[in-house]
Amino acid sequence: NSFLESRCSTDRSVLRINMDETSVKLWLGGQRGCVVQAGEAASVTPFEQGVTLRARRSAVSLACFVCDDPEVQRLLPQVIVGNDRVIPATVAAEFQASQTGNVFLLRRKSAWVNASTLVRIIALLAAAVAPLLSSRHIIFSMDACPVHLVPAVMRAVAKGGMHFLLIGAQTTKWLQPRDVAVFGSLKHRLRQV
Repeated sequence: NSFLESRCSTDRSVLRINMDETSVKLWLGGQRGCVVQAGEAASVTPFEQGVTLRARRSAVSLACFVCDDPEVQRLLPQVIVGNDRVIPATVAAEFQASQTGNVFLLRRKSAWVNASTLVRIIALLAAAVAPLLSSRHIIFSMDACPVHLVPAVMRAVAKGGMHFLLIGAQTTKWLQPRDVAVFGSLKHRLRQV
């Protein structure tokens, strides 16, 4: 980090952007319970939902960016990646037609973030920060997941005018705040709801 910051010219300021992704299951587990209309007797028999194995395994990936400038943060893309079984073509088309702001939906063959999907996600980031390149020295960081380290991903980061910083193993809680604070809180909240 210090080395990359030292490469910043005096007419630009440093902007740190970190990316992380997480998988979110669409079925968070069944709990016994019942649905009761207001005024109904409380002696309604509990039921359990029958959910297929495929439905229990269904998930989407969330990829998000966080930076150290609140004004820039509002511009950064937040991406939902889903497979074509979880996100029907009609839903994807409706989302694309009404898409505003910085939330994007990528419908792929798989909901896993692979190298080609990551290149697309980085291209969304590059488009968002392109107007800042003349005034900001962008340090882009992500963890050392093997899919993050392929040449196509490195080229996408460089093509976007950003400088890559690899987050070393066992440093997540200090260097990737989303993984701990944002994604941890999100998953906890989803389980509660």
